Amino acid sequence: MNEAAILMNRIAGDLARAGDRILRAELGISYSRVLVLLALDLDGPASQQDLARWLGSTAPAVTGLLGELSAAGYVQVSADPDNRRRNRVDLTGEGQRIIRAARALLDRSFDELLRKADVDGAVLVTALSRIAATIQKAGD
Repeated sequence: MNEAAILMNRIAGDLARAGDRILRAELGISYSRVLVLLALDLDGPASQQDLARWLGSTAPAVTGLLGELSAAGYVQVSADPDNRRRNRVDLTGEGQRIIRAARALLDRSFDELLRKADVDGAVLVTALSRIAATIQKAGD
């Protein structure tokens, strides 16, 4: 396996663990739950299947997360008006509030990490975007 691929995988895991620590301490919510809210915040209402794809997860795992997020008042799960066999997931007002707070915390933390590492965020985003687009194109 390529050294860069190994490093990116390790960094992704380290970022997820750091994000989880920050979010649990400050907001009482896990990183995996925030990712569900982030998907809805970025892309709008979605089906459970779409969320599973977005998260790189399984529908049963997402079902469990949605149950917890719904009980906390962050999402509303209802029958999809266009396809009654599917559920539609929407952010609630409380879900919008918590995702804004989570994004602000994580953004500050990541900006500080880039500053300490002396890395230009714009250059990093450009490179990662090109890699992501190439991977996406290869998967199509």
